Amino acid sequence: MKLLLFRIDDQWFGVEISSVVEIVNPQKATVLPEAPDYVYGVINLRGEAITIMDMRKRLHLESRPSKERMVIVRIPGEKIGLLVDEVIGIREVDDTRIKRPSRLYRGMRARFIDGIIEEGKDRVIIALNIEKISSEEGEIILKARKKRSD
Repeated sequence: MKLLLFRIDDQWFGVEISSVVEIVNPQKATVLPEAPDYVYGVINLRGEAITIMDMRKRLHLESRPSKERMVIVRIPGEKIGLLVDEVIGIREVDDTRIKRPSRLYRGMRARFIDGIIEEGKDRVIIALNIEKISSEEGEIILKARKKRSD
């Protein structure tokens, strides 16, 4: 499996490269009324409205100023953006190295995690399930768009 690796704080995360559309510099976003705090807003990317999710807030990590990037990914029916601290690169990972998280793992909602990959002695990569992380956003976006069209 090929993963796009990115960093939030000191933690490394990965998403399947097949879901990645592009990586862009952060842009000014329009705030969506009544959206959860982890929805950063909506940007206009070459004529297409893309909802951006602040991954620090979504994963309940402390917010602090940092150099950021937006990773645009495709989920069924739309594209969304992930606001991350830094894009590390692409890594090929053998499926046998991907382990299920412990049942005791409480650091973030376990349903968001596809697996954990040990990378050397002191690094762990958390493989995220983008569809599950974004599932609530789809409902929020549709409600917001419906309100605007009413």
